[in-house]
Amino acid sequence: MLDTPRTTGEYSVEPCSDRREWNEFVRANDGPAYNHRGWSDAVATYGHDRWHLVARARDSGEIAAALPLYHVESRLFGSKLLSPAFAERGGIVVDETADPAAERLLLEQTREM
Repeated sequence: MLDTPRTTGEYSVEPCSDRREWNEFVRANDGPAYNHRGWSDAVATYGHDRWHLVARARDSGEIAAALPLYHVESRLFGSKLLSPAFAERGGIVVDETADPAAERLLLEQTREM
């Protein structure tokens, strides 16, 4: 589903496979518990696909924004891309010093998925 990652002059979207880096970013930016990798691991036990997308500053490599996504298929509700799955609060976590372009880039990437 993440065939062509989006980039701008300042940021690029990519998957984040480093659990520690992800959790530290979410904690440092007051992200909800549902955005931590532990919640993601619990959702994955139900067989749902998941992505941990970040917008990284191209010059420093620092995470500027993060978005956990889950693909949930249900007979009742159909095929949905959710953030977070099975929770009421989550979504994009943004570093308050980051340019709003980082958040926009993650949203654009999600729309393409």
